[in-house]
Amino acid sequence: MRALIEQEDCAITSVNLAEAIDVCSRVHRMAQKDVDAAVAPLLAQTIRVLAPGIEDARRAAAIRVSHYRPRTCELSIADCFLLAAPDSGDSLCTVDPPVLRVADELGIETFPLS
Repeated sequence: MRALIEQEDCAITSVNLAEAIDVCSRVHRMAQKDVDAAVAPLLAQTIRVLAPGIEDARRAAAIRVSHYRPRTCELSIADCFLLAAPDSGDSLCTVDPPVLRVADELGIETFPLS
């Protein structure tokens, strides 16, 4: 992931950034100052933060409506914003199997992370 961030033009939606901060803080029990210290340099120099608008929200909702299935394709609304974000020629990076599967169905190039 580090090499990708250093070599490519990378972006994250504000929705996905919020989800990442939440997981670090709530699930991994990281202190907020540690999360901020880890995220700040990436956001300051390498990763652009995209602010989703109305059309992004509509695309995200449409993706969730058409692809979400309990127990077989569980997509959070943040996952759907991630799937709605790429423009033509963009790639998506994730470790999430349902997101990778839906990205493939939508014709979005992916870089699966391990």
